[in-house]
Amino acid sequence: SNSSAAEVDPKRRQIDSKEKPSTNLMMAVPAPTAVIPEPTRRELRAIHSINQTIELLDWDLVDKQLQKGKAYFLRDATLSEWEAYVTTEGQQLKSKNMEWIHGKLFIVELPSRPHERYIARLIIAANAATHTGLRFLDIAGAAYQTNIRRLEPDVWTYATYGHAQTLHIPRDSLDSIRTTMQTPKHLLSEWPSTAISGNDLLSSCLYSAGIVASKAGKLSPIPTFLVTCVMYLFRFIYIEVVSAIPLNGGSYNTMLNTTSKKVAAMTATLAVIAYLATGVVGAVSASDYLRAQVPSVNNVESAIGILFVFALLNVLGLSESAVIALGIFVLHIMTLLILIVGCVVFSFNNPHILRSNMQTPLPDLDICGSLVTSNVFTAVFFGFSSAMLGVTGFETAANFVEEQQPGIFGAILRNMWFLSSFFNLSLSILNLCVLPLLGPAGTIANNNIVLALMARETLGRGFELWMTIDGFIVLSGSVLTSYVGITGLVRRLACDRVMPEFLLAENKWRHTNHYIIWLYFAVAASLVVCLNGDIVMLSSVFSYAFLGLLLLFSGGAILFKVKRSHMPRDTSAAWYTYSDLQQLTHKLGVCRWKCIVALVMVCCGFLGTLLGDPTVSVVFALYFLVVGSLVFIMLERILLLRVCMFVMKSLCPSKKDKAETKSSDSSDLDEPLLQPRTGALGGRTIRKAIQAINAPPVVFFCKHMSLSLLNKAVRYVRTNEHTENIQIVHVHAPGTADPVGFADLVGVFDSMYPETKIDYVSIEGTFEPALVQWLASYLHISTNMMFIRQPDNIDAHKVSLLGVRVITS
Repeated sequence: SNSSAAEVDPKRRQIDSKEKPSTNLMMAVPAPTAVIPEPTRRELRAIHSINQTIELLDWDLVDKQLQKGKAYFLRDATLSEWEAYVTTEGQQLKSKNMEWIHGKLFIVELPSRPHERYIARLIIAANAATHTGLRFLDIAGAAYQTNIRRLEPDVWTYATYGHAQTLHIPRDSLDSIRTTMQTPKHLLSEWPSTAISGNDLLSSCLYSAGIVASKAGKLSPIPTFLVTCVMYLFRFIYIEVVSAIPLNGGSYNTMLNTTSKKVAAMTATLAVIAYLATGVVGAVSASDYLRAQVPSVNNVESAIGILFVFALLNVLGLSESAVIALGIFVLHIMTLLILIVGCVVFSFNNPHILRSNMQTPLPDLDICGSLVTSNVFTAVFFGFSSAMLGVTGFETAANFVEEQQPGIFGAILRNMWFLSSFFNLSLSILNLCVLPLLGPAGTIANNNIVLALMARETLGRGFELWMTIDGFIVLSGSVLTSYVGITGLVRRLACDRVMPEFLLAENKWRHTNHYIIWLYFAVAASLVVCLNGDIVMLSSVFSYAFLGLLLLFSGGAILFKVKRSHMPRDTSAAWYTYSDLQQLTHKLGVCRWKCIVALVMVCCGFLGTLLGDPTVSVVFALYFLVVGSLVFIMLERILLLRVCMFVMKSLCPSKKDKAETKSSDSSDLDEPLLQPRTGALGGRTIRKAIQAINAPPVVFFCKHMSLSLLNKAVRYVRTNEHTENIQIVHVHAPGTADPVGFADLVGVFDSMYPETKIDYVSIEGTFEPALVQWLASYLHISTNMMFIRQPDNIDAHKVSLLGVRVITS
């Protein structure tokens, strides 16, 4: 049953102060089976007096009192008078609208209109929306269930009735927001943005060449080339999706706008593990390069030390600097170019090394825990899955797209693809020309410091030291990137109520999210210890997360083409042009083959990693379950609390038959409203927790009166969000009238979904980003909790760029 009942009015579905409801407007219920004696003359006078008191009530005052969670004191009455009133005027009064407590009558819920008037209002709303009454019985029948809910025991689980209101936005407030939004922001240009992502991407070159060689041997350039082709496809996949939804969050944001929140949360879990593996692999690789020069260094302890140092620096407020990142990026590219030139010269002078390597057998492979003799297919297959490590970091550019200048995202991906393809392929080939594959000084035995060995072999000890320093700096930079990235991602997840909100807490000194940083350090350090700093096993964990992200992103891109086909997007960057025919086929979806091929190739890479060392699978599953369990608890915390209450009812039932009330001699009307008992010891605490979780509202911007659209929106919110209040907001142009019947249509859904309070909000103005920001501030919610249907014009698309979620086509 509902905690309050309100009337349905075309503009405001609440009790109107001019229309005084009386008890004869209550819903009819079956007559009691026992014979009820006729009331005495004294009882009849008392009944008449109670009805007169009700007719003289100020119902606005009653409504305000009930909205605060307080009971409204009506008058004094004896128990016999109350019993006579109930049996004479209607059986529902005692359980729904009024309560008698120690000689006093309290109103605990507003009365509703009679059934006939309610059904008539449904007819008007249905006909106004659909111009037909054919589905009226279905709608009315569903709405009639609103009354049945009042017979259920857990009445606190139902929200109050919604209402309709008109908001007038102060012009000065709107102008102030416009001025703030139009203020130029410092955005990153092409090469600084490329540097931030490129440092993460090109740091993979420092360890991927040796790992691929340990799987594919002399065939290692082939899987590396295949990875280059796959990432060529992902260039266009990322451009299409991110240009349509240019918001931070990458894969998580894509899945959130095309699928359900639970699928997006699973994507976020993989993203968290990817950042976790990024930091761990970077720290361990940096310590390996350091140990190559100082053999006494323990790589596990030094890796944990690196993680701790960067955690401390992040707590102190150090974040990525675009200028520093660009300097490191240029230095690393110059170092790799010098290494490549030196290797080319060395290979021409020593061609026997390549010939010797081409005569070596393919290395044995660890498949499902057993060593298996390799062949061409298995070498290329498992080498491909390992070669995907060489492009980890490619997805980073999509995680800070809001900080980039408009229109440069495609150029950033072009730069990253070209650089990663050039260096990965070149180093993979030159590795076979410089170092032997087998032996204690070969590539397979030293797969974690291959570039340092190539530098010593070609340009001497001095350049090896320089390569080590360069590798340490770049890999340490990837650790910093992981801290910055995980902080931004977890903040976004906490704002979306996917992660606990306490993670948003900032320390008063440096205003950094210390909980996120130190939790990340603790989990990362545990991963280093768990795998004993084994770079091959750590990189396999990284591969799981990275390939899982690419898998979900490519699948999300296919869904995006199908479900969000009308969203404006930028696919005409200067470096990528279509002929007229190609543009036509692209609009028709013929180029979906890119998504499909990329999806199949990533599936192969994921399968290759899955069939590798089973220990890695167990470790990945363990960390995935830890992070996934936290996300699951947040998404299903209402269900878990209800299960907890059910268990408490069975094991520790409440000893009180009724909820706690104020004493009979108290006349303080500010005491809390009598809440129905839960029947469980500690049930009130659980109930308050559930109500606090459901308290924040969500907003759905609705342009047209549409039964199907509103139903999709309400069902989406009920499935994906924890809330008891949905605000259906309609913005109509200045000088135009609010659509007739819109409030009634919303009222239909308010009645069809009794657990959710659905309000109608009408705003006169222009649908623009400034209006959305004002409404978010007015309702005290973030734009992440505002939803919209698929925008099909530029103005609506600009609104969606604020973070307003697209939830339906």
